[in-house]
Amino acid sequence: MNLNNTRKAVSNGVALDNNAVSENLVAHDRTLTASETYRSILQDYPDVLDVNHVGAILGVSTKTVYRLLNEGALVYLKVGRAFKIPKLYVLQYIKVLARAEG
Repeated sequence: MNLNNTRKAVSNGVALDNNAVSENLVAHDRTLTASETYRSILQDYPDVLDVNHVGAILGVSTKTVYRLLNEGALVYLKVGRAFKIPKLYVLQYIKVLARAEG
């Protein structure tokens, strides 16, 4: 499957339009390393993300992020009623998506 085509990534039964993530992960037909991914996607975000940040990074709605959290696809911390997601867990999730496509 060509990484530049529109495609769906499936994780724990949740289908995502993964173009935004893939465009950030692929450079010149090669997959970026974790360090390159961090520098290109996550460096401008705080160390602990909220649902809105994760949605912006993954290119999905907050409703989809909540679904990923509730289904266990993303690891999170709960602070009061708020979901907090450390950047490390978002990076791990992106790596899982990249492996599923590759």
